[in-house]
Amino acid sequence: METTVQATGHHHVICWKSAFAGLAVALVTFFALVALGAAFGGIGLSEDTTIRKVSFFTAAALVLSVFLSAFAGSYYSVRVARMKIDLTGIVQGTLVGSLMLLLVMGQTLSVAGSLLKATGALVGGVTAGAGAAAMDPAVQDVFEDAAGDLKLKSEPSVVAKGVATRLLRGDQESAKNYLAYQASLTPAQADAKLQEAKAKADAAMAKAREAAAKALKATGWTIFLLLVTGLLASSLGGLLAVKANERYFIDTSHEEVLRARRLKI
Repeated sequence: METTVQATGHHHVICWKSAFAGLAVALVTFFALVALGAAFGGIGLSEDTTIRKVSFFTAAALVLSVFLSAFAGSYYSVRVARMKIDLTGIVQGTLVGSLMLLLVMGQTLSVAGSLLKATGALVGGVTAGAGAAAMDPAVQDVFEDAAGDLKLKSEPSVVAKGVATRLLRGDQESAKNYLAYQASLTPAQADAKLQEAKAKADAAMAKAREAAAKALKATGWTIFLLLVTGLLASSLGGLLAVKANERYFIDTSHEEVLRARRLKI
């Protein structure tokens, strides 16, 4: 009996030709929806728009785009594959959704990787991390302000970077000697300047770490939601396509559709 049912539909569990066709439909739909979301996002921007609102709109638009595009691609794939078994349609639809997510997630994960690298530089206490943290604009501003009233032998930005790098890696004695040399100060005077600047720099670094942690958390949840949404939408699209195939195939003529409806009546 199973052979008879399969003879009216598809003969394989997976049809790669229709999978790639569905993938093409999914990607085109996704890029069209993303462009539409960007257009509406640009229209919605105003002077009182906050970063929080923009981030929420972007995440919501991205999730909706993934859902609709995964559904459209999987539905199209199962329809052209002429599948008539529920589980087979779900498997085919999930495959299309997975292929689409692999391509779409590539760019998203590269952004997340950059964010992870930046967070590691802020949190890590190694020399490389300290050097990257010293380049943070907030940290640079703190040390440049502290050295603003001093006559330095080098540019203020150069001195600020040198002092910040030494302090952030825990070498306070070197930072004190470096500042004393650059500003022609006594070690005691340089130490007083450093203590004041270090307190402000620590506060700036704490804010930077907090902001990086929030951004990383939001990125992680967004990626997880995109994956779950895409897989659910593709499975649903495949299942609904199977139900549509049970009535008639996508290439069924209009006369055959009318005849099938009359027979059911």
